[in-house]
Amino acid sequence: MLGNEIEPINLSRRVTLERPRNVTLRGAESWIKGMINIGLYYKVKKGREKEFEEKFLGVVCLLKNADFGFTSGKLYRELGDSNEYMLYTEWESLDSFRKFMESKEYAQTVEFGKSIIDGQPRHKIFQ
Repeated sequence: MLGNEIEPINLSRRVTLERPRNVTLRGAESWIKGMINIGLYYKVKKGREKEFEEKFLGVVCLLKNADFGFTSGKLYRELGDSNEYMLYTEWESLDSFRKFMESKEYAQTVEFGKSIIDGQPRHKIFQ
């Protein structure tokens, strides 16, 4: 290969991963089956992005300290449209997420969201 050439990548090659023989996953199967990820998609009113981001940090702090089964959450911002966001959250189970959605904390967050969200938010469950 010469200095400026780019080597093509073979995407058709399959890779097989094997678990080492001395590693056990006892109990992990039930934990993995129960875990769930939820994507929450929001379009924020122009000029309210910073406020939305700060509120997100507060909600994550609340969730980590509450007994809702929340594991983690990350906020992603759309590159092409700076006021579109996705909150990617991890929960112990779908029931954990539902428990949060029925809580007064969720109701308060929704009420605040009405003043800052443009349109109807969308939620997507990843199992």
